[in-house]
Amino acid sequence: MLESFLNYISHQKRYSGNTVEAYQRDLSQYLTYLEETFEIKDEAEADYNHIRSWIVSMIEVDAKPTTINRKLASVKAFYKYLLKHEVIESNPALMVRSLKKPSRLPQFILEEDIVELLDDIKPSEENEKDFNAWRQYIIFSLLYTTGMRRAELIDLKEEDINFFNARIKVTGKRNKQRIIPLPKFILKDVKKYIELKKLHFNNNDSSYLIVNNSGDQSYPMLVQTTIKKLLNAQKTKVNKRSPHVLRHSYATHLLSNGADINSVKELLGHAGLAATQVYTHRSIKELKRVFEQAHPKA
Repeated sequence: MLESFLNYISHQKRYSGNTVEAYQRDLSQYLTYLEETFEIKDEAEADYNHIRSWIVSMIEVDAKPTTINRKLASVKAFYKYLLKHEVIESNPALMVRSLKKPSRLPQFILEEDIVELLDDIKPSEENEKDFNAWRQYIIFSLLYTTGMRRAELIDLKEEDINFFNARIKVTGKRNKQRIIPLPKFILKDVKKYIELKKLHFNNNDSSYLIVNNSGDQSYPMLVQTTIKKLLNAQKTKVNKRSPHVLRHSYATHLLSNGADINSVKELLGHAGLAATQVYTHRSIKELKRVFEQAHPKA
């Protein structure tokens, strides 16, 4: 039934390839645990206690609560599917509770540091025709100036960029599309990058904007390592150095400068407002400024 479920979320629910792969990994791990620990080869034979045992086994190896909860969500969705198709009579995962997660504010890069980073990594006249230098600059710039997710950037095609209206069409989770405005400076730089890409790969007709060293569609690790390398070189103050930090920074900077939270929600492609509200935190610098302006004894 696993293959049937994966086909269902892929073709009917229209989940992204990365999401389907995550479900497959989580469920394969769960099914392997059932077989190796309890000699259960049919997921329909598992009950509440078996699932709880699996969760405890992950806790014992110090898996993060967020990781465990994601895996549990995969199992719950799987059993819901089995129940719907009358493979089981009751859902053994229904009463299994998720773990409590410690509340953490998203890490972000300060505005002045971002400006400095963009200036530092933009190719100079000396490496004006260096494709790798331009690619890493465009990856960083687009992630920050649009707030796109890594997977959204990888799937982005040249035709998704409207140079005339200065906007970009992004396909997000569950294939939902949204329009994001682009700053004028990045439009000019993207045009330069596209021209250089065609020259570098002898007019390779790949429609994807970000390509690998063979001229084909990029892959997650290329984007991940590019951002990590750039942030390590600049010695930023954030501990987490991933593409998502730039998404956090994009949202935080918009809200800090007075953007409406509902507008930011739409730009980020969030399904609900709760996911966006986490970005309403403020930096220590801003809190100090507000205090000095508002408090009579400051």
